[in-house]
Amino acid sequence: MILRIGVLVGLTGLVCSQALAVGWVVVKLTDNSYLDTADEEYPCVSGSKVAWEGWDGSDPNTREIFLYDGTTVTQLTDNSYDDKGPQVSGSKVVWQGKPDGSDYEIFLFDGTTVTQLTDNAGNDFTIPQDTGTNVVWWGHDGSDYEIFLFDGTTVTQLTDNAYDDRYPHVSGSNLVWQGQIGSGPNTREIFLYDGATVTQLTDNSYHDAFPRIWGSNVVWEGWDSSDPNTSEIFLYDGATVTQLTDNSCEDRYPQVWGLNVVWTGRDDIYPAGDDEIFLYDGSTVTQLTDNSYNDRSPKVSGSNVVWTGFDGSDYEIFLYDGMTVTQFWDTVLDDHYSQVSGSNVVWHGYDGSDPNTLEIFLARPGPPVALTVTKNNNNGDVLIYPIPLDANAPAFPPNMPVTLTAVPVEGKSFKHWKLYDPNYPGDANYMVKDSNNPITILMDNHRVVKVFFKCGGGGLLPMVLMTVGVLGLYVVARRKSAQGEGVSGSLIPDRLRG
Repeated sequence: MILRIGVLVGLTGLVCSQALAVGWVVVKLTDNSYLDTADEEYPCVSGSKVAWEGWDGSDPNTREIFLYDGTTVTQLTDNSYDDKGPQVSGSKVVWQGKPDGSDYEIFLFDGTTVTQLTDNAGNDFTIPQDTGTNVVWWGHDGSDYEIFLFDGTTVTQLTDNAYDDRYPHVSGSNLVWQGQIGSGPNTREIFLYDGATVTQLTDNSYHDAFPRIWGSNVVWEGWDSSDPNTSEIFLYDGATVTQLTDNSCEDRYPQVWGLNVVWTGRDDIYPAGDDEIFLYDGSTVTQLTDNSYNDRSPKVSGSNVVWTGFDGSDYEIFLYDGMTVTQFWDTVLDDHYSQVSGSNVVWHGYDGSDPNTLEIFLARPGPPVALTVTKNNNNGDVLIYPIPLDANAPAFPPNMPVTLTAVPVEGKSFKHWKLYDPNYPGDANYMVKDSNNPITILMDNHRVVKVFFKCGGGGLLPMVLMTVGVLGLYVVARRKSAQGEGVSGSLIPDRLRG
């Protein structure tokens, strides 16, 4: 199995028009000419790690799996068949792949090695998993779909019956799924496995489906198949089942984190009205949105809730932080499938440069930390990774590792970097040289970096500086003068545009 490290991409200008909520920084994890996307729940995030599926550019008919570990993008798969549906938890990533071209199997990356967990003649499907060692999926046993669990050592078939069991979800050693116990209408029920025993949580005359679990808390939706508008939200807290909604409109797709439950609810009987977002905090139900547009697919982590909503022109990403609802992203094209883990939010969207391709975006709390890079625009360029949205004012979340690669033009070569530290004790002009290429710097403060290129065997060439921002221009000019390197003429912004 080949693990391929993501390729650095050069900065070419403003990627797209955007408005960003104060205190958040967005990093674009991908920048290519093919689709970075996935089905339904993806991309996915766990802490600082993000996984997604994308076409790697070599075969338009197959998808590969990619992982961002907080510093670097790694391509986990590189084969001639389809890989899709990744889910990440800690250092582990699971997905489904079709190695024989006929059915999907389950694969696990444990942080070091890729292992194929299943090898059979029936399809095996992944579903979002929440915790480290346990991996769950539903697969065909030759007669119907059953639930399977990998505990880090052994694969166990948890169900073995004459009906379909689907959509498992795991939290620690607890696992839930839906089983269709009969052939008629209103026969789907919810089941819980606590690491030792299977318990049927529901037994009623309507459909119960799409369960989610966090710890001992389980949520699902239930409805009468004769009237889908009667779907309601239910919560099992480890002892009691509580019906959270009771109205004449649709309430669907609940998600749970601790005692916080979110879902999409209709504000009128379909086809009237639109979808809104609701939150139950353990005691009270609050309607987070109230507008004339659709708000859908909420996800929750701690007190943070994210969803996709229509703003009147396209779909955008919204955040509720426990106090305020903010549209913290605003582009001219659609953004979808937001996911949240703690304070990390990911989604896929169009970056404005190519309406036929999707990219992966990661948002983290700010305030942003600025990176100022100066170079000889005629002698070479600097590639920056991860990719900031605005090439003219690169900014990153605090303490993010950023890799700089110097790429000289033909006939020139890299000489060294100069890394300035205005906060160095007793020396506001403190600078160190580094002859490594590439280099990785930690954005623990505003950073100023300068790169020098040279001829094949010659010395430094005269440089026309390209700098970022008025503050960066002042700092670079002051430091060059202080170190006696000199700049001929005046630093006029019109001359410095790269």
